Amino acid sequence: MVVYDAEGGRLAARVWLTIWASGHERVAILNGGLNKWRDEAREVTRDPPPAREGAWQPLQTPRNVLGLEDVARFRPHATPGEMPASTLLDARTYQEFMGADVRAKHGGHIPGAVNLPFDAFLEAVSPKQADPNSKEQPYHVWRSPQEIHGILRAACVRPGQPLAVYCQSGGRAAHLQFSLLLMGFADTANYMGSWREYGNRDDVDIEK
Repeated sequence: MVVYDAEGGRLAARVWLTIWASGHERVAILNGGLNKWRDEAREVTRDPPPAREGAWQPLQTPRNVLGLEDVARFRPHATPGEMPASTLLDARTYQEFMGADVRAKHGGHIPGAVNLPFDAFLEAVSPKQADPNSKEQPYHVWRSPQEIHGILRAACVRPGQPLAVYCQSGGRAAHLQFSLLLMGFADTANYMGSWREYGNRDDVDIEK
């Protein structure tokens, strides 16, 4: 199964997470989405595909999804003389992370979280087929694995560590989670309530 959008993969990632967390093992996101597909002059159609009966049964309980009560165990614990590994990743913008862009009752971030915007792993590509006078925007594709691993090392994300991701409402975090799985970080989980839940509570700790 392949999921795509024309919004840089963010919307496709939300659909991917819903299907993958329900137990489907063969679901992917189309790199570059519909914009890259069209830029490569590939075929598009308005005709719906024929319906086919499937045998897949979704899990009764979604996997790799967290609730508010699970978040605390992903806060990093420092060891004297060592830089703690990043285990709680905030996929929002830096402005949201620091509380300058407030999209809930409170601004800021979960204590111990590291800001790693979901689009840090993406690079813009100018359409080859665009009219020079058009205002068509660049689309985004994943950076090379070497670049992505370099970004992860700089953020102190280490192999073998359980990771939790969150954003405003789960979509950008789903994109980050998919990227982490691509890079071999299998033990990742999505706090689906994200800042929409956490930032509207008065009984939780918040950093800015």
